[in-house]
Amino acid sequence: MLDMDVKKLTAYLKRNVVGILVVFTLYAGVGVALWGVHKDQEAESKRLAQERVVINDLKVTFETEKAAASLELGKRDLELQKREFQVGRAEAELTKQQLDVATREKSLLESAQQLKTMQQMLSKEQQVADTKERIQKIISEFAELGVDLRSNYRCLDGEPLRRFNSARAKFIQIYSLVRANSLESDYLDFLKQNMPKTWYGC
Repeated sequence: MLDMDVKKLTAYLKRNVVGILVVFTLYAGVGVALWGVHKDQEAESKRLAQERVVINDLKVTFETEKAAASLELGKRDLELQKREFQVGRAEAELTKQQLDVATREKSLLESAQQLKTMQQMLSKEQQVADTKERIQKIISEFAELGVDLRSNYRCLDGEPLRRFNSARAKFIQIYSLVRANSLESDYLDFLKQNMPKTWYGC
């Protein structure tokens, strides 16, 4: 039974050896072609994998550089804000100093003006005091002459007339100083009591 199967198989192979060889050749060619495609696909896969690695490396490098650039930009922005703050504070301080200087200058000017006014007042007071002292001295000299300017000077001669004229000259001097310095209220009684009279004969 087994011999019959082997013989049949052998006869079949002899009859179809060409076809089998053709089919085998075709399958072998297809297998080789498929193997080549597989190799190409494997090579392409490796190349793509390498490209993905390169791309990922580039992406990582880009993101790293981007982060570094952002950090540097942030630092610069912070430094700029710090400098702007310092400049603003310096400007505010300068403005304050300028205002302080202007205030001090105004105060000094006002003080100088007040001092000048006080000096003028003191000078005026001193001048009045000096004038009063001078008037008082002349009044004393006038009193020492013992002359009544209201008496009839036309009846006088010699020494009495000389003393009368001297007393009248001192009275006129006193009167002029009083008027020039607006001191009438202080010497009104003296002026009234010693105002010379006008006589037309002895």
